[in-house]
Amino acid sequence: MFDIPLPEDARLDIAKLTAVFGDTTNSYKFYWLLAILESLEISSNNRVTLRELSLLMMAGVWYPLDYFKLSFGKQDGFKPIADTISSYLTVDNRPTAPSLLAQLKLSLSSTELEMLYKQVGELLRWVPYRFIRPFFASETRGLPEHKVNGRIAELAATSARAPYRLTNGAIEIHDAWADYLRSHSSILGVV
Repeated sequence: MFDIPLPEDARLDIAKLTAVFGDTTNSYKFYWLLAILESLEISSNNRVTLRELSLLMMAGVWYPLDYFKLSFGKQDGFKPIADTISSYLTVDNRPTAPSLLAQLKLSLSSTELEMLYKQVGELLRWVPYRFIRPFFASETRGLPEHKVNGRIAELAATSARAPYRLTNGAIEIHDAWADYLRSHSSILGVV
């Protein structure tokens, strides 16, 4: 993914961040990173709930999939989510319209939001863990697939190597990583 070398930071293993995208068959990791970048842009809080990240991901994928009618491939699970958004909401595309994230939060009922969260929930069973797996590659190598997420969560909870740790339905982005992501979001969000 990253054809442009990412800015280095002596405190962080930037090569591992690049490695995150070395094994991608779907667009989930890309939209996960974009959601993290957007969350850091709109809030000074380094703790972001998985629900908020899922809304940010949904808002990010709707335009390419529904409005522009692009395809991310047969395996990609975002298309049904974009279709669900369109079934619940007539998106206001005017230049002065609120962001799609705001439209989702303001216009959908709690039942409709729950349905969207449920659809994204399957992705969230894997993406937060697989995104940071390169930071713990040696510790997870050879583990059976059903044990990988738990091991990644354990390792991330006690180490600042990865950008975040998982905790109670949220991620907590480590300060050094949050600083890096905020400082370089214009590069990370376009490459």
